[in-house]
Order: sequence, then structure tokens, then C-alpha cells
Amino acid sequence: MAAYSNWPEEEIYYGSEYPELLSEPPLRDGQMIIPADSEVWHDGHWRYSFLQTWECLSGTFESLLPLMGRSIAFSMAQRIVWMCGFNERICSVLIGALGLLLLWSNSSAIFHLYAFILYFCISTATLFLVKRSPHKGHYVALVTFIYTVLTQFYSTDVEFMAFRGSMMIASMKQISLAYDARGISATDLPALVEYIFNPSTLLFGPFNTSEQYYLAKKRSQTMDVNNFVKDVMTSFKYLAISLIFVAYSSCISDQIPFLFNEPWLEYYTTAQAFRFSHCFVCYLSLFTALIGGFAESDVRATDWTAIEWPRSLTEVVVFWNLPMHSFLHKYIFRKACHNFGYFAAMVSTFLASALLHGFNFQLTAVLLSLGFYAYVESTFRKQLASILSACIESRSCGPKCTHRHKKWNFWVLAINVAFVFLNIFHLAYLGAPFQQIEAQQHGYSWQHTLSVWAKDWRFSSHIISVIILIFSFILSLK
Repeated sequence: MAAYSNWPEEEIYYGSEYPELLSEPPLRDGQMIIPADSEVWHDGHWRYSFLQTWECLSGTFESLLPLMGRSIAFSMAQRIVWMCGFNERICSVLIGALGLLLLWSNSSAIFHLYAFILYFCISTATLFLVKRSPHKGHYVALVTFIYTVLTQFYSTDVEFMAFRGSMMIASMKQISLAYDARGISATDLPALVEYIFNPSTLLFGPFNTSEQYYLAKKRSQTMDVNNFVKDVMTSFKYLAISLIFVAYSSCISDQIPFLFNEPWLEYYTTAQAFRFSHCFVCYLSLFTALIGGFAESDVRATDWTAIEWPRSLTEVVVFWNLPMHSFLHKYIFRKACHNFGYFAAMVSTFLASALLHGFNFQLTAVLLSLGFYAYVESTFRKQLASILSACIESRSCGPKCTHRHKKWNFWVLAINVAFVFLNIFHLAYLGAPFQQIEAQQHGYSWQHTLSVWAKDWRFSSHIISVIILIFSFILSLK
């Protein structure tokens, strides 16, 4: 969300209108002391926060208008091309041209366009060179990871962060195609260009396999006007949801601890703002996908309720980005698990996710920590569920559950709720380093990440997980 958060300093507007705000209450240990009789200050403080938030919202939505306009125009153009009944080759050329034009119009530097096209050429050449190999997916994945690391190394942090999202979507498409394609020839090149460069999923996703893409294309080609209008109206529902998330993450979340003078709220809202900015992108991707012709039943991006009320960190991993989870589970986890076992597969999956995002210490540390936490929690809760014969595993029990104590049993419910609050604590801890807005455009240093975890949290989340791991090991000895 850094790209949409560079607003003017709103403080300059309010000094003359609310002079009582110029005199802030004293501080004690870094916290505001508001006297009980300072009603004038408190009332002005709320008005100031409201106006500050309003200015932020106005700036946010104004900044998003060009992006929204391009997304709607190019996604709708894709759908019109599909519905016009052109032959496959012409359709592929038109869709590819639309994607290139969208990528160019959205690139702040020509480097982004060149880097994206170069990746497409290199990965496609690799796919054709090893098309007869049973391991062609491995080769394309390796080339993708190497290219991502080299691109990050030879570009500035700002340049890489600016086009990382579209690069990640294209990488997942190429890797999935390499694993799924049984045979590929030069005649398939236009269709490959169309799949990679289609405007509706080019910038934000969601990731979709080539099979899902061509099913959406076939659906649009045979759709009547009534269903077309229904799809468009449904898509704007997701646009509205995405705008609510961006409003909260960019403008409202940072006002909450300031208004209520509760320091612990800052930790929670900092992490929540990061999560909601992710939800904004996810729901925006659903909007562009539906405008572009995908069916609502065929695309899912996230489940924010499962993240904000996390039964387990395993569910956070699953529901954070459903298409990406599907990709990682199918093409990374399953293959690694078959050859190296569960733990190695989980580590490989989170490493692959970190590489797809671009190597960054903070993001890698968060992803690997999350993977470690999820593994420890899943193992420990499975052991407890077996010992207590209770529905307290990381994932909810199915209808054929054989546990004696079901989920609505009071103490079972209490244990599950306790894990929910523990996981909320973990998420606040993992999200705490994402608090510096000015650093979001170029990434975060390892010093910043370790400093936040050490000074503000004393590595408490990691320590708790290690303690749970020790208990899990003790239980396994019985």
C-alpha cells in the first residue's frame, strides 16, 4: 500500500482552525497524560483526527482513480475481445497486446516493462528447450527463482518493489504451465502469450491455471447479455469491499491507538493495517478478474475472517492467499513431501514463497517464522487432541470425527479460543516490523526487523513457540 500512501502532511491545515490542538498534554514514559477536565482538548482532538482521516481518505481514493480506470478499461476490453468471436490466433494477439499496453501504462519506469518481457522470453525459451523432459517444471522453477534474485540484485529496491506483484503472478503461471503441459509446440506460443499477459489478472492476480483461464474464456464467448450485466454488477461488490479495506489500512488504523491512548492497540492495528492492505489487493484482483470474464464461483482470493479470528496459523497460511496456497501446495509442497517428508516440504514451500516475493530479510523471516509456528502448533494440537480425545486440532474436525469431546464442549471451546488469542498475538508480533510507511516502497532492512522484535517484543513470540515445541517433544516420548 506504500504506492498509495504518500499524502501531504495533514497537520499543516488545522493549526489555525483548532488552536487548542497546538498544545498537547504532557507525556509520561512515552504515553499521553490527558487530565480528566481537559474536555476542550479531547473534543478538539477527536475533530482533528476526523478531519485528518477525511483528508487521508480523499487523497487515497483520488490516487487510486487512475489505477481503477485502467483496470476497468483493460479488463472490460479483454472481455469484449472474447465476446466478439475472433479466431483463436487473432484473439491471443489482441489480448497479449492489451496486456503489454496495460503493463506499460502502469510502469513507473521502462525497466519494469523490459524486465517483465525478458522474464517471459527466458522462461518460455527454457520451457521449449526442456519440453520433452519429465522435470521441465523443475527447470522453469529454477530459472524463475534465479531470475527473480538477479533482477532484485541489479535493480534498486524501489524499482523491484514496484513490479514485484505482476512478476510473481507471471512466475506462478509459467511454473504451473511447465508442470501441467504434456506437450508444447511453437503453435502454442500465441496462446501462451495470451495466458501470461491477459489484463484481468496481470497486475494483481489472482493466480489461475491455464485450464481455469481457458474455461473462463469459453464461458465468456457463450454468455448472453443478462449474465454479462450480472457479472459486472457482482464485480463492483468486490470493488466496494476492497475500498473499505484500503480506507481502514491507509487512514483509519493509525488513528485508533491515538484516539484511545492505548499503546497495545498500536501493535495490533499496525499488523492489522498490513493484513487489510493485503485484503485490498485480493478483493481488487477479484474485481478485475470478474470484469474480465471469470466466474465468481471459480475465483477466490482470501478469507479475511479466518485471518482476523485465526483458529490456527495453518488456516492463516491457507486463507491468506487462496490461489497462491493452491499453487504452492500442488507444485511445491506435494512434490517435496513425496521425496523428502513433511517438515522438509513445509520449509521448501515457505522458501519458495519467499523467493517468489523476492528475497527480503523481513519477509523471509516472517514467512519462515510463520511456517515454523504453524508446524509447531499443528503438531502440538494433534498430540493434545489424541490424548484428550477432543476436537482441538489445527483444522476443524469433519462430520465423521471420532473424538469423544466435540467442538461445543465448554473446555474444548475454551482451548480453541485460547489458541485464537495466542495466534492473534503471533500475528501482531509478525506484523509489527511493517510499521514504517516510508520504508514500504523499498523494503525493510534486517536491522529494523530484529530491532522491533528485540526491543518491543523481546522475541516473545519465538520463545513461546520454542516452549510449545519442547512440550510437543515431551508428549511424543510418552
